[in-house]
Amino acid sequence: METRPEALKLPSILMGGLLTGVLMFAVGVVFVLLQLSQRPSGSLLNPFQIGATVVSCLLVLFSGFSAVWHFARTYGNATLRGGEAVAMGIGAGFLAVLLSTLLNWGWQRLDPGIPAQLKERMIQSVELNERIPEEQKTQIIEGIEREFDRQRHLSGVVRSFLFAGVFGILGGIFGALLGRGILLKPPESSA
Repeated sequence: METRPEALKLPSILMGGLLTGVLMFAVGVVFVLLQLSQRPSGSLLNPFQIGATVVSCLLVLFSGFSAVWHFARTYGNATLRGGEAVAMGIGAGFLAVLLSTLLNWGWQRLDPGIPAQLKERMIQSVELNERIPEEQKTQIIEGIEREFDRQRHLSGVVRSFLFAGVFGILGGIFGALLGRGILLKPPESSA
């Protein structure tokens, strides 16, 4: 079967990106609330921050995979060349990160107390850590405050989006290629 025109791939890209963006936002909210429910531990590595990062990375892979899955389910015996799967992964990963970033930004506007509580919790953990020299604690705390202050402004949100967007695109690509290898038959060579 011949590959589909780009316009027919758009619904699959939208489905993969929108679904994943909402899931990334929801997972982020859960992990932030879990982090806020715990007492500061004095550790710089919070298991909920690590968990949120790992789950978000897996979800970005899911964006590309789910776009290819939707395409395969919609078009049955469809084939995708590697470049087509990559393009779908780029679109789905980019859209997922964009939507998640916008939802997070909106949540912070609706409830500005959450970022303030999270910042305070992180600062308390640094202050409780007895292995860090005082001068270094001061530098870490200043860095935390600076980062949270940046996030209040649109330029900070854009900077975060650009950083996360690179990983979203890469994850989307890998997920789409994985989905192509698992879900679709390889295209026939035209030799």
